[in-house]
Amino acid sequence: MAEDMKALLVLVAATAVARADNYVQVDGSVGVAAPVAGYNAMLGVEAGHRLLDPLWAHGEIGAGLAADDQGNGTNMLVRAGVELHGCATPRVCGITGLDLGYQHGTWASRQDMSTEASNALVAIPRVALDLGIGVQTRIRVGIELDAALAGMHESGVEIAGHRTLIGAELFTGVARTW
Repeated sequence: MAEDMKALLVLVAATAVARADNYVQVDGSVGVAAPVAGYNAMLGVEAGHRLLDPLWAHGEIGAGLAADDQGNGTNMLVRAGVELHGCATPRVCGITGLDLGYQHGTWASRQDMSTEASNALVAIPRVALDLGIGVQTRIRVGIELDAALAGMHESGVEIAGHRTLIGAELFTGVARTW
């Protein structure tokens, strides 16, 4: 009887993980993004809702610092999009998605006080591994790219005409599902 009860609890827990309809995630990313020619690190908060299997809608806001050998800067990103969730088991899933968003970056020289800024409408494709570590907790690890669709550098140069890929990041996050 105890073994049957244990098996039933495991089945219920696995079903709860697989059938969550919402999530909130705190994440961090490291990578490169315009206008800084070096590295950036961002913290973000994301939320998602299942529309219908396997399609989800989600949105995220993030901000962080950037630096290269000549100066420091900041990056900020607001985005929303859709993602597809697929699971090999309730604990091992994959995510692929595409977002549209606004990215703002700044940079200031440590040597001559010059500054740069950029603003862009970006498309962000991403893929991630989504691992369940409890009934409602997920760990996500992935990669994403920032492709400029339109935008301006403060110099007046159109970003999308000058360079399309303006960033790439590795990210990891902890999500709570329900």
